[in-house]
Amino acid sequence: MHTYDDDCALTYDNFKDGFDHYFIVHWVNWTLAAFVIRDPYVLHFWQIFDEVVELSAQHRLPHFRECWWDHLIQDILLANIPAITLGLYIVDKIGIRRYDWLGREGKATFWEWDFLHCHRRFGIIVF
Repeated sequence: MHTYDDDCALTYDNFKDGFDHYFIVHWVNWTLAAFVIRDPYVLHFWQIFDEVVELSAQHRLPHFRECWWDHLIQDILLANIPAITLGLYIVDKIGIRRYDWLGREGKATFWEWDFLHCHRRFGIIVF
């Protein structure tokens, strides 16, 4: 069974091999997630959390076993961040309203954000 950590040398062939259907799935997933969530802070936190979940589940799900550069470079830098940016750009161009899930609009510091002062909002963010 092929896993993505067979050869973790950062070579051109190994790097090119990582651009497969999972790379496209990352792009589509995060572009569509940007349409649903519409908050860049939540989206970027969620995509990092998603990679941590992949790391923690790789002992049970072999297709999550990837090299360090696959997680960092291909997944986060080349797929997730550009897809989120594209999704939010399309949201802005279409004229769909963005959300402020954390309640940061008009607040000066992190400690003033609304999700820290409202148990319902905090629960929704954590959920």
